[in-house]
Amino acid sequence: MTEDKRRQILDMLDTLQEHLLSLPDDMLLNIDPRDNESLQSGLEFIKQYNENLNDFTDSAGRIEAQIKSHFNLE
Repeated sequence: MTEDKRRQILDMLDTLQEHLLSLPDDMLLNIDPRDNESLQSGLEFIKQYNENLNDFTDSAGRIEAQIKSHFNLE
Protein backbone atom coordinates (compact mmCIF):
# COMPACT_ATOMS: atom_id res chain seq x y z
CA MET A 1 0.00 0.00 0.00
CA THR A 2 1.43 3.35 -1.01
CA GLU A 3 1.77 6.30 1.35
CA ASP A 4 -0.71 8.24 -0.77
CA LYS A 5 -3.26 5.45 -0.41
CA ARG A 6 -2.79 5.34 3.38
CA ARG A 7 -3.18 9.11 3.68
CA GLN A 8 -6.23 9.00 1.42
CA ILE A 9 -7.87 6.39 3.65
CA LEU A 10 -7.13 8.39 6.79
CA ASP A 11 -8.47 11.58 5.17
CA MET A 12 -11.61 9.75 4.04
CA LEU A 13 -12.23 8.51 7.59
CA ASP A 14 -11.95 12.07 8.91
CA THR A 15 -14.19 13.48 6.20
CA LEU A 16 -16.80 10.79 6.71
CA GLN A 17 -16.85 11.42 10.46
CA GLU A 18 -17.35 15.15 9.88
CA HIS A 19 -20.26 14.51 7.50
CA LEU A 20 -21.84 12.01 9.86
CA LEU A 21 -21.52 14.45 12.76
CA SER A 22 -23.40 17.12 10.83
CA LEU A 23 -26.35 14.94 9.85
CA PRO A 24 -28.32 15.35 13.12
CA ASP A 25 -28.28 19.13 12.61
CA ASP A 26 -29.94 18.62 9.24
CA MET A 27 -32.40 16.17 10.78
CA LEU A 28 -33.48 18.76 13.34
CA LEU A 29 -34.49 21.05 10.49
CA ASN A 30 -36.82 18.33 9.18
CA ILE A 31 -38.67 17.89 12.48
CA ASP A 32 -41.94 19.77 12.75
CA PRO A 33 -42.14 21.02 16.36
CA ARG A 34 -45.92 21.26 16.10
CA ASP A 35 -46.31 17.60 15.13
CA ASN A 36 -45.88 15.14 17.99
CA GLU A 37 -45.38 12.23 15.59
CA SER A 38 -42.61 14.14 13.81
CA LEU A 39 -41.01 14.97 17.16
CA GLN A 40 -41.15 11.37 18.35
CA SER A 41 -39.88 9.95 15.08
CA GLY A 42 -37.06 12.48 14.93
CA LEU A 43 -36.09 11.86 18.55
CA GLU A 44 -35.97 8.10 18.05
CA PHE A 45 -33.88 8.50 14.90
CA ILE A 46 -31.39 10.89 16.50
CA LYS A 47 -31.00 8.76 19.65
CA GLN A 48 -30.29 5.60 17.66
CA TYR A 49 -28.12 7.53 15.20
CA ASN A 50 -26.03 8.95 18.06
CA GLU A 51 -25.45 5.46 19.45
CA ASN A 52 -24.40 4.16 16.03
CA LEU A 53 -22.23 7.21 15.42
CA ASN A 54 -20.45 6.64 18.74
CA ASP A 55 -19.77 3.04 17.72
CA PHE A 56 -18.49 4.19 14.32
CA THR A 57 -16.30 6.91 15.84
CA ASP A 58 -14.74 4.40 18.23
CA SER A 59 -14.12 1.92 15.40
CA ALA A 60 -12.74 4.57 13.05
CA GLY A 61 -10.38 5.74 15.79
CA ARG A 62 -9.12 2.21 16.31
CA ILE A 63 -8.67 1.69 12.57
CA GLU A 64 -6.81 4.99 12.25
CA ALA A 65 -4.53 4.13 15.18
CA GLN A 66 -3.88 0.67 13.74
CA ILE A 67 -2.95 2.07 10.32
CA LYS A 68 -0.70 4.73 11.83
CA SER A 69 0.98 2.22 14.12
CA HIS A 70 1.55 -0.39 11.43
CA PHE A 71 2.96 2.06 8.91
CA ASN A 72 4.78 4.27 11.47
CA LEU A 73 2.77 7.39 10.65
CA GLU A 74 2.26 10.41 12.88
